[in-house]
Amino acid sequence: MVGRSNMAITFFNRSLLYSDTSAEETAKVWSALRKAGIEYEVCTKHNAGATSINSGRLGHSKDLINSMWGGQYYGDTYSYEVWVRKTDLAKAKEAIKEI
Repeated sequence: MVGRSNMAITFFNRSLLYSDTSAEETAKVWSALRKAGIEYEVCTKHNAGATSINSGRLGHSKDLINSMWGGQYYGDTYSYEVWVRKTDLAKAKEAIKEI
């Protein structure tokens, strides 16, 4: 995070700027924000593997068995969210416009 203010980014004053499953693309976003001097937070979320048959996570063994019998195993993935202050949202959108 870029320290520019004593006011932390909180649930009440933040806006979602960007969300993706690519760590590389997310890094481009936060690099542009850092370069522009905009404070940000990156939240990483683990998305458990699922199959087209079994959309809930009952266990990897069941997921793998389903994938062998016609279900498609998607594996575990991660999603990345980049949050900025609501007051910085327009400036942040401008900073990442060329990405």
